[in-house]
Amino acid sequence: MENNFTKINNVWQNYQAALNDLPRLSQIKAFRDQVICDLDFRLSLEDNLHQILASEYPMLGLCDVLLFLPSKLNKDITGDLSPTLEARILRDALNLDISFRHLQRQLQPSHAGWKIWRDLQISRYSREDISTRSSQITHIPYAIELSEGCSGGCSFCGVSAQALQNSGLPFKDGKEIYQALLEVLGNACGLLSQYGVLYWATDPLDQPDYECYANLFYQKFGLWPITTTALAENHLERIRGMLRTPAAERPWGLRCSMRSRYAYQKLFKELTPLERGVIRFLPQYPESSSQHALAGRSFSKDTASQQTQSGGTIACMSGFLISLPKREIQLLTPCLAEPRNLNGYRVLGCDSFTSTEDLPNAFNKLLEFLPCPPIQLDTLLMITIDANQFYLYNSSNFPGLLERLNDSPASLSQLTSEKMLSWSYASLFSHCLELLQYGVLKAV
Repeated sequence: MENNFTKINNVWQNYQAALNDLPRLSQIKAFRDQVICDLDFRLSLEDNLHQILASEYPMLGLCDVLLFLPSKLNKDITGDLSPTLEARILRDALNLDISFRHLQRQLQPSHAGWKIWRDLQISRYSREDISTRSSQITHIPYAIELSEGCSGGCSFCGVSAQALQNSGLPFKDGKEIYQALLEVLGNACGLLSQYGVLYWATDPLDQPDYECYANLFYQKFGLWPITTTALAENHLERIRGMLRTPAAERPWGLRCSMRSRYAYQKLFKELTPLERGVIRFLPQYPESSSQHALAGRSFSKDTASQQTQSGGTIACMSGFLISLPKREIQLLTPCLAEPRNLNGYRVLGCDSFTSTEDLPNAFNKLLEFLPCPPIQLDTLLMITIDANQFYLYNSSNFPGLLERLNDSPASLSQLTSEKMLSWSYASLFSHCLELLQYGVLKAV
């Protein structure tokens, strides 16, 4: 694992060095960003590629941009052309996202029960989501919300973030409990702790002291946390400031999710090519080339069938969601969004804490759910998913089980007595435990 990380890091360091040494590289990155962010630019390339290159990017030739052209244009280009060195360097740097996701899935928590449970979620979700977006669900170990709500107000928000309620504690007031939380998480996660994030249904830049919290994360775990913000165009000096921190040392550690073409245009105008060179731009508006996952505010029953193309969640975590403002911990796992789990994740357990003293106890209570929540024969079980997803979990050994539990909660004892004698305690117990691990059932 360490060798894989070293290889990834070396590619990123080479890319950063090349940005300074090879002037065309930052221009190629700017061209690539404009292709994915600007519909008018994409269409103009289709009309007259060579003229647009000459007027907009005079430093670049066709071989510089060959790898980043719209697919329609690539089909029309003939001749024996090879990408330039700079183009290959950018391609390799962009591909680090894929390498990093693969590495995150391979890493495992230190806690044995969590490891088993997370592996089950990775296997389950890969079976259920056949979209290309499925590969982006990396099952990170935790997300810490430093604020409550989000000022972004994105109409497509995949986790239905509420309006900003609370910007969170100033770092000097929140440092002690935050430090205790990182200690608890580090013990349970091991090396995987580097892949937690400091936002969920929040935006990092809504917390005025985000950089202080992120720096303490860096001091504890050796990497700056991945930072994705939808507010970059409103906080340009903070974005520039983060580029002078270890955020720039992490491959694509700073990501700007843009809600409008205006946001892209402002960032393109105000940031230098070198600054933009190490930022991953994620356009989220209609004129861009991106697709929204059909979850949260983007979910509707009418479009749910399209999840096989667009994906059904952005909830990339099989682990713990911790809200510092609300002093709450939840155990989550991703799922395809549906009417009972609109935000594309299921909550398997929840606890609260008030201080650094009771924080470990609250966390350990939820760890006891892993790999299997404790149940007995008389524990009442209830369904947590919509009937339109029963097909994913029906078992030929227990026909009608989910439909029965959808009518009303029941215990294992009740189920075996009122249904079929062939439903043995042992086999039914094992099947229900699996459904509990998936969050399909929960104990009442």
